[in-house]
Amino acid sequence: MKEKYDLYSLSNRQSKILRVLYVLRGATALQIAKYLYNTRILTRSQEKYTYSQLAHLVDKGFVNFNKSNNKRIKHSLYYLTSKGLSQIQSYYMIQDDFEGVGWVPDYSFEKQGFFHYDVHSPPFNQLEHHLMLVDFFINISIDRNEEFEYRNNLYSVRKYGKNQKLRMDAEVKYGERKIAIELDRGTERYTQLVEKFKNYRLYLQSSKDKNEITDILIVVRDIANDSKLRQRWETIISAYLIAMDEFALKVDLHLCEISDVYNFMYRHFGFNSYKQILTKVVNNTDYQKVLETTTYDVLKFKNGNYLLMFFETQYSTKIIRILYEANNLPKLHYLIGKTKGFKVDYQYNIYKYPIPIRFVGLMNKVNEISNPNILRWKELSYIGGTKNE
Repeated sequence: MKEKYDLYSLSNRQSKILRVLYVLRGATALQIAKYLYNTRILTRSQEKYTYSQLAHLVDKGFVNFNKSNNKRIKHSLYYLTSKGLSQIQSYYMIQDDFEGVGWVPDYSFEKQGFFHYDVHSPPFNQLEHHLMLVDFFINISIDRNEEFEYRNNLYSVRKYGKNQKLRMDAEVKYGERKIAIELDRGTERYTQLVEKFKNYRLYLQSSKDKNEITDILIVVRDIANDSKLRQRWETIISAYLIAMDEFALKVDLHLCEISDVYNFMYRHFGFNSYKQILTKVVNNTDYQKVLETTTYDVLKFKNGNYLLMFFETQYSTKIIRILYEANNLPKLHYLIGKTKGFKVDYQYNIYKYPIPIRFVGLMNKVNEISNPNILRWKELSYIGGTKNE
């Protein structure tokens, strides 16, 4: 007679693996090991131990694995069996039809919802996309000082209208920032991107909470060729401005490579809330100190001047929103650069696709202030780098 097992018979590490798989839906052994040891760089012994624990869980009927026919996917995908799923739900008393909110970290497992096996099973027909999503979660959460709350696409579905749905790949929450995550593998054409962002606009128009989504972050795989990354960004931002209409001035669009996603999010979302951005008043004129310690967009100095600063990346529409919101500020000066004074080129050279008339003036202004040869510093001292950069 085959021995029966339940969660009480498992070791702490084995139980943690099941919890990880409940949250992620499925992952490779190496991805699971990074969660198990809270490290993004594994030792050989950690890898081997994780494989051995997974083998035990497979033998006990809690976990199954699948080897993809896709040659680009080198490792097997591990996921919960029907038994493993029901054991987790029983152990943590996740009641049938309890929706949950799904936010992670969730150490008590009180936020996790109930899912039937066919819904919870990983999307085997989209494994590359799914594994990239797991890599995204690892990059923003494992061995990090700053914690961003996140949840997967089982929870990131919004119903609106009669039978319409907005399906995000994931969501991240930090303070008042509510960030929709979209993974981009370069397969969606311009018209498909327009439809994607149009769906966001229609949902936001129907939502009572217009600030429910403050940002959309497009995450791409690491691209060695800068020109290819820029071309992809130009395609995405063109579709965004066309489809989002007035919401393009309310919801910021960003793009970053997956290896830099934590640093990007920390720089853009981790310092101050959305509502504080245009209201911060700096009561000193120590410009260098201000530059090194803040990422505010608009600073007001006691001499009455305003300084517009935008840092760190060319792949963001935040500058467009800030220009729009700061349009009536007198004595507005511009500073472009990283927090340590390195060069950042803003290249919004969009010729391939049309831009709505309402954005043409703002886009021209973006290009104007992005040209270091025509910057006007006037009363403000130049700080960071050299004027010729």
